[in-house]
Amino acid sequence: MASYHLEQIDQIDLSEFYPDPKLEPTNTVWIRANFATAANGVVKVDDQSQAVSGPPDRAIFNYLRKQCNAILVGAGTARKENYGVPQPNPDSHARPRLVIVSNSLDIPSNAKFLDREHPPLIVTSAKSYESNNDEIDGFGNLAEFVILGEEKVDLSRVKTLLSSMALTSVLCEGGPNLFSQLLSLKLINELCLTISPKIAGGKPTGIAELPQNLTIEMELGSHLSIDNFQFCRYIPRYE
Repeated sequence: MASYHLEQIDQIDLSEFYPDPKLEPTNTVWIRANFATAANGVVKVDDQSQAVSGPPDRAIFNYLRKQCNAILVGAGTARKENYGVPQPNPDSHARPRLVIVSNSLDIPSNAKFLDREHPPLIVTSAKSYESNNDEIDGFGNLAEFVILGEEKVDLSRVKTLLSSMALTSVLCEGGPNLFSQLLSLKLINELCLTISPKIAGGKPTGIAELPQNLTIEMELGSHLSIDNFQFCRYIPRYE
């Protein structure tokens, strides 16, 4: 087991633990999910994930963001975690595109991720788009909207959408509801799971809730330990 202290992180070749996506003609978009959980399964305290995180987790989080060209997140998580415009990669200066999935379009007009120069892509349903037309007009050119599905967002089409926009390396940051749906549809290619050395207060909800008749086997692709935080990279083995 590779074990390090945070001050050694510059000595670690993180590409060995988080290799580039394996894109191929049959899979032109790679969705890598990233979650942190306390040892007892608590993923959020007071609706935020900072309580189960820590400096090592934030360092890996920043590295994974540098490896992607799109950040996929549910609107609820974007609101509660106070998302802003993603920062550009310090090496390539490219900025990941923020892609927000929202069935309700319950998006505050003062959200920090609404930006004229770097508008997020908001994916919603035809029903929600039509019923929130006035609010959408109020966003002006602070966001770009795409309709996938009639009554609710059809996530089965999300990879086709992302591929059409050349967003091929995608980091899914949750929340658990979005991740559960993508996992059930067999759209998650990789799970990067941080296990925090903490027993956190609150209800242990876990990172996903699947139907009772669905079990997905996972293969451990790599493992890294930094200051007692365990970083596990899993590859789903869909049947």
